Amino acid sequence: MMTDIITAVAKRLTGYGIESGRANAEEMLGDILGCGRADIYLGDDLLTEEQIGELEDMIARRIAGEPLQYIIGSTGFFGSDLLLENGVFIPRPETELVVESVIDIVHERSITKPRILDLCTGSGNIPIALTKILCDCRIVATDISDKAIDLAQKNAAAHDLQDRIDFTKGDLFEAPGISKEPFDIIVSNPPYISTDDIGCLPADVKMEPVEALDGGIDGMDFYRRIIKTAPSFLKRPGFIVMELADGIAGDLKRQFEASGYFAQVEILKDLNLKDRIVVAERV
Repeated sequence: MMTDIITAVAKRLTGYGIESGRANAEEMLGDILGCGRADIYLGDDLLTEEQIGELEDMIARRIAGEPLQYIIGSTGFFGSDLLLENGVFIPRPETELVVESVIDIVHERSITKPRILDLCTGSGNIPIALTKILCDCRIVATDISDKAIDLAQKNAAAHDLQDRIDFTKGDLFEAPGISKEPFDIIVSNPPYISTDDIGCLPADVKMEPVEALDGGIDGMDFYRRIIKTAPSFLKRPGFIVMELADGIAGDLKRQFEASGYFAQVEILKDLNLKDRIVVAERV
């Protein structure tokens, strides 16, 4: 019976052009039933009228273009469940490579008690993932959005990390709580969609906050600002790790090198062999 319900929901979603209709259906039913996607197939019980109404509401919202993560109020990132709500940027799987790159730097360079600054923290996904792995790190995380900072603090508390991550509202480096003591690593997944391309994004992406997407005329505004200001906040040696937009790796590497502050600028690829991460060392 549950298989039939999932198949029917998936067919409706797919009919409206929604990719991964079955996965969406499983996530919705798992949320309604309070179980994992695999477990929903174990029961044959009928849904109650209240549950059917809840499911229909979810389907309508998804067909209208609302992201699934906002509908169910959560998402997964680096093995952790995070709260998500409308108005806060949704973490992507590709960003897990940022976390992995930072972990590699700390281990390879034997950095003890690393101080890390996370710019544009959003839901707090990067500092939460790093703090759970790097037990002796200390992270300051900034975002310009009140809603993002509030949600990030809730996520940290849900993982009992509220005393180990300092979330502070501000525009990149212009946030109270960033001390003069330099950081070992600055990390960021900044806005990098060009302004003219915002209107061409898929409907569900356009429902995310524009300030978390819009990177200026060429999508490079935040990269340039970070490269210009970061040296004043980095140890020597120190590192910047950032996620990349498509097609900018070569230009961004040249900007790092032209600044005169960075060497060993490395571009890392994702599983699809796309340039995805830049790692630059402050010398």
